[in-house]
Amino acid sequence: MASISNRGPHQWQVIVRRKGYPSQTETFRTKAQAESWGRQIEAQMDIGTFRDRRALAGVTLGDALERYLSSVTPTKRAPTAEINRVKQLLRHQMARRLIVSLHPGRNQ
Repeated sequence: MASISNRGPHQWQVIVRRKGYPSQTETFRTKAQAESWGRQIEAQMDIGTFRDRRALAGVTLGDALERYLSSVTPTKRAPTAEINRVKQLLRHQMARRLIVSLHPGRNQ
């Protein structure tokens, strides 16, 4: 069961601890959001689909594209067109967003 505590006005902290998984902590504005997140993480752990995303916390889309550009693109037979496309994506403002903040099919 997730442990939920009030950390001050409009701050609810959730800690999920499960054997075999790293401890997960998150803070929310409402208790309902905190409870929902805690249940969601526990359910993912129960069915085996949980993935720890803390390693991606500071990685931007641009960082990932640059890594792709340096490690994958040179192995292609004709990388010139792909290099140009990736460089164009790097100039887009979305390249500065954190990977964990990107969601498919969601407009912001």
